[in-house]
Formats: sequence, C-alpha cells, structure tokens
Amino acid sequence: MGDCTNYENCLIYFDKNLFTILMVDLRGYGLSKNILGKYNLDEAVNDVINLVTNLKLTDYVLVAHSMSSMIAQHITSKDKRVKYITNILNRDNLFT
Repeated sequence: MGDCTNYENCLIYFDKNLFTILMVDLRGYGLSKNILGKYNLDEAVNDVINLVTNLKLTDYVLVAHSMSSMIAQHITSKDKRVKYITNILNRDNLFT
C-alpha cells in the first residue's frame, strides 16, 4: 500500500467548490507510519469512522485504491454516512 500522496495527481479532477478533500494515511503508512496499533482491517475501518465522527461530517464519499478498497467496502457496510464509494482498481489485477 502507498500513502495519501498516491492521489496527488488526481486532485485536479475534483471540483473544489463541491468537495472538501481529505487524504488519509492509515496506521503504518505515510504521515501515520509511527502510530502504533494492530494494523488490521477492523482497526483501519474504525480509525476512518472515528476521524469522520471527530470531523462532524454528516455524509462523505470514499475513494479507495488497491487494499484500501477492501477497507472502504467495510466502512460502507458499517457507516450510513457514506454517500458513495469509488474503488480504483488496476485492470491487470482484476482476475488474479
């Protein structure tokens, strides 16, 4: 997995008048690499949900890539505030 800098080239495609963009590094990656934990699925899901709660967001859109796609799907199943989910997949890895 990478970190939030993986999405920097995509930012120009988002309408900043319609969206507030938050790029999150999961524990163990990027700016969160020194946060200790179990580094498992449940912890990642709860970290994101807790962040959204602390930011007092009433709804949000998840954009995920690679392993984060699985995390985003689990978040969507637990958090009714998720308005949409978009998973970015590499076509070459769809059927492997």
